[in-house]
Amino acid sequence: MSVFNLMYNKSMNQSMIRINISHLGFLNEASLDIGPLTIIAGKNNTGKTYLSYFLFILFKSFSDLHISTRDLNEKGQLEITKEFLISKIQKMMPHIQRQLGRFFASSPDLFKETTCSFELDGANLFKFLQDQSKKGKIEISFVDAKGKIVIWTESKGNKLIWTLAVDGQKAKSLAVLTTRIASASFFDMALQNMLSQWINPIAITSERTGISLFYKELDSTRSALVDLLVDKTLPSNKYQLWEQLDKSISKYALPIKTNISTIRDVGEYKNSSFLWKNKEQYGVLFKLWEQLINGQFDITKDSISFSQDQGRIEVPLHLSSSASKSLFLFEIYLKYQATPTDFLLIDEPELNLHPEAQRIMARFLVQLVQAGIRVLITTHSEIIIREINNLIMLNRILRNGKTVDEKIKCELDYYSGELLDPHYVSAYMTTSRHDLQKAEVNEYGLDMTSFEKFIDHSNAISDKIMEILEDL
Repeated sequence: MSVFNLMYNKSMNQSMIRINISHLGFLNEASLDIGPLTIIAGKNNTGKTYLSYFLFILFKSFSDLHISTRDLNEKGQLEITKEFLISKIQKMMPHIQRQLGRFFASSPDLFKETTCSFELDGANLFKFLQDQSKKGKIEISFVDAKGKIVIWTESKGNKLIWTLAVDGQKAKSLAVLTTRIASASFFDMALQNMLSQWINPIAITSERTGISLFYKELDSTRSALVDLLVDKTLPSNKYQLWEQLDKSISKYALPIKTNISTIRDVGEYKNSSFLWKNKEQYGVLFKLWEQLINGQFDITKDSISFSQDQGRIEVPLHLSSSASKSLFLFEIYLKYQATPTDFLLIDEPELNLHPEAQRIMARFLVQLVQAGIRVLITTHSEIIIREINNLIMLNRILRNGKTVDEKIKCELDYYSGELLDPHYVSAYMTTSRHDLQKAEVNEYGLDMTSFEKFIDHSNAISDKIMEILEDL
């Protein structure tokens, strides 16, 4: 039987969210705290991607929380407390489990034994809603109204009270708002929007290189589906029609679908991200990004290209290097999508990158964390782990009141402010037993023993081969 529960842990660090999962794909057991930077390493086919996809799906589902008429008081108001929020999220969990097959584009039977418990700080979430409501009102667009629908917000101790109105008047000034069902719907919309801002999951999947390469073909697939829908020769029976459609579409897990949509719509983005709007403030982040891409992406409504040497050399994206294609979704995120409440999940950030670029990628990821973005990565890269350890050790030097000599700093090739507090890091390794093992994090970095064992074994093999060669 599937069991999904949510528990409120009063002692939980506000920056932490704890997940406990069993029987998820290749992963038998997993318990992890999600901090500012969460790292999951391990061998292939041990459940890392399943876990990252699941976390994306879980937090994406927060925006599906629903308010019913039973949640309103006798005055038609919505009263929000931390206990109310925990209860509503808890009631969502069974629905999420039932939908896992659809979210993963797979058979529901694959998840029939999946269980999950979820712990968060309800006070932290409640405080976020209070802060969002401090302006005194929340506006909602309503096409048929002359003015906007307004939710007036009032904070009374441990309670947040929302009252529905139109243009500052009582709700009765618009007939549709006199029904409790309509009121619940508007409260529903506002709360869903706020929850999506509290923790906004963004996925950059390991399929990103292929998506960047075949985005034109994906558009063609969408057009083909439209043609199929208007084809008059299709069977009129709706079940046969859905069967035909099901055979005609490619099935992707939800994180991959969002990546496809992101690249399809890339020419439509108009608003800049908070990072791009404040490039000077996040100067180190963008310096590292420039080193990573070693060129620039040029995006128009009809094409995407990559150029170097100030545009002297320019090629279409599909003819650019695998590294450029792999980094393109990062470009979109940096310039158009990033918000301060993001939870960025990245599968294999080292994908297609030279070892030197992997080192820069590690520093780049840490700068995202310094900017306030919560980051989770799954990785096979010993280079990324080593560089994160370097930044943790730099943090120890500076916290002890010692300055890094400019000559040493130049030789090490770090910018001012590049460091990482070990308390920001949660690290785990998937094992051959298909469970999740917590890695120690201290002032010297992460204790990832599987990498060290492999390196030692590889070095031993090289030494043995050298001995044989010397005996020839």
